[in-house]
Amino acid sequence: MKRIDKKIVLLVIFIILFIYFSVSAYAINVDFNSEKELLNSAVKGEVLDDIEEYEINVSNNNFSVKKIWELIKSKIIFFYKQPFSILISLIAIIILASITKQFNESISSNKIADILIVLSITLIIIEPIIERIKACIVTINDYRYFSATFIPVFAGVITASGQPITAGSFNIFLFTVISVYTQIITDFFIPFIYAFVTLSIVSVINRDMKLTKLIKAVKNLIVWVLTLSLTILIGLLSLQTAISSSNDGVAVKTTKFIMGSLIPGLGSTLSDLFMASQGFIHIIKNFVGAYGILLTAIIFLPEIVNLFLWYAMLNMASFVAGIFGIDQIDELCKNFATVFGLILSVILYIMFLIIIATTLILVCFKGV
Repeated sequence: MKRIDKKIVLLVIFIILFIYFSVSAYAINVDFNSEKELLNSAVKGEVLDDIEEYEINVSNNNFSVKKIWELIKSKIIFFYKQPFSILISLIAIIILASITKQFNESISSNKIADILIVLSITLIIIEPIIERIKACIVTINDYRYFSATFIPVFAGVITASGQPITAGSFNIFLFTVISVYTQIITDFFIPFIYAFVTLSIVSVINRDMKLTKLIKAVKNLIVWVLTLSLTILIGLLSLQTAISSSNDGVAVKTTKFIMGSLIPGLGSTLSDLFMASQGFIHIIKNFVGAYGILLTAIIFLPEIVNLFLWYAMLNMASFVAGIFGIDQIDELCKNFATVFGLILSVILYIMFLIIIATTLILVCFKGV
């Protein structure tokens, strides 16, 4: 009788646990869309329109690089008009300056003409520079708002997948980096860009000050600081993730072992059910991480394309000025191109940091 009672108890426990894990797996499958809707609620409608229009999705087999390229081409077509029209204006000024240079033999006349040329080009370019600086701030603030939803959601799914230590380090790391980075951009980088623009104009108008080398040195310093800090941050996160994932892996194996040894006969079945539920959670984790990466890229994509077009346009104008031998325009266009390049570097910095950090979390722990 006791043996029968024991078997009945074990059977009841098995049925309860089976129902529990089955319901958990079903709930995870149902919550798949709710996670997507939650992330969608944290981004602008333009981002969702791009995803819907080009059918970009990470949850099926329709995702392809071709669709991303089509989205990039659409952004290029949308943004190229203003940079291209200003490029035409700059070429016209270059040709006019070349003609004027042939007729002005007086040194004083040449200096006055050079100043007028520099000022005219500055008036043309300064407004787009200010617009792009403001747009850079808006884009970063938009992503900060999105990250306030994405990071906790992703950290929660990571915790459910058996990685509580990794989730904690990921959550703290990204929140800290985004907060500090945004503060640095607002308090230091933006004022520095305005000062850099002023310095670029002065160096062309008054060549006796010989500020060209200083401008190049400052540019190289910023690039080195961005590259070095990104390398250090990713290195620290990689090391931290590797250690955390190892600890999480031991915890999951221990749970599996205890569950398999707790109930004789049914332990291995319960252990398999536990790992099956973990498999469902890993599916949702991969989706949330991949979808977060996709939204991150699309949030930054319009500003990246716009800045790159301005950067390319000014370098092209500099090339044309070099052909015509107008050194002032050549140098000024290079300096302004550097400004757009620095703003572009800031956008790419934070985008790659988030994408690499999220990818590390996805690939460093595969479960047991």
